[in-house]
Amino acid sequence: MLTRVLLALNYQVSPILAQAGQHGCVQNRPRFFLFAARRGSVLPKPPLPMHVFKPAQRRKLFIEGDFIGGAKRGRMANTDSDDEDGNNFAPHPGFTIKDATSDLPKFDWINPHEVIAQTAADKKTVQTRLASGIKQCDASTTPVGYAEPVPYLTEPQTRYQREMRRSNSSLVEDHVTLRYSSFVVEATVTVPLKPKAGHPDLPRAFHKRLNPNKTRKFGRLDENGPFKTAMTQVSPSSHGSQLLHPTQKRTITVLEAKRAQGFPDSFKLWSDASNAGGVIRQYYKHIGNAVPVPLAAAVSRSFEQALLQSESSRREDSPEAEL
Repeated sequence: MLTRVLLALNYQVSPILAQAGQHGCVQNRPRFFLFAARRGSVLPKPPLPMHVFKPAQRRKLFIEGDFIGGAKRGRMANTDSDDEDGNNFAPHPGFTIKDATSDLPKFDWINPHEVIAQTAADKKTVQTRLASGIKQCDASTTPVGYAEPVPYLTEPQTRYQREMRRSNSSLVEDHVTLRYSSFVVEATVTVPLKPKAGHPDLPRAFHKRLNPNKTRKFGRLDENGPFKTAMTQVSPSSHGSQLLHPTQKRTITVLEAKRAQGFPDSFKLWSDASNAGGVIRQYYKHIGNAVPVPLAAAVSRSFEQALLQSESSRREDSPEAEL
């Protein structure tokens, strides 16, 4: 409908699918755009991928066998499969969760041990993680984590971290999660610390409430891959959720969600909530609803180039240019 209206208004139209991960975002987030320009003006081109991201993205359009994709730098040798469409050529490697977050202070949620009693081995594991600098936090009250500003764990270790810390602040803020029920907390910290682990990997004692044959919940991320698409609600018990930190026993924090979307650490989020839990929920919602910052920048550059080309053509065609 929108395309038909724009065409009737004498606009050129180009449907675009852009993958945030191909434009410097640490996230698997394909987004649809409808580029339009009045006839006679330069129609913006799809932004070229700057980062390798696998799998490349393409999506079916309105008729069977028709696909929509972003700009391409070349073709791969074998692009017949559904998950390869030749979009994996780019000047830079893609960023990973480790690239984005390894400079942040570490913390775990404390296991309430209501489902499975604590053992001597559990106590030893906690002491080992404490000794390695991983703070243990009570997840029964909000906020959970570093409620007050604290120093970064390290200097920036990657270009992405340096970009997120470009304000040169020495303190970490928003590095907190919500509180959850004791069952959700215990399930979260019990999921194995391995990529793509989830509730089917939990001990049988959890299966009374979490059917291992149902859609995966309590999914753990892979530190050598990207974040999944940012959600407006961070609920580890939701169907299909993959929100558990790769190496720490908790969900991702507000700050980590900001970095997943490309917001610098200094970016201030707004909330009118009257309590800490409401504030954090609104923060997650704002982050999840946003267009990733690196992707927005890439799209804006495409429009900037089109405007400059249109202006250049206008000047060349003006009577004064012939004098």
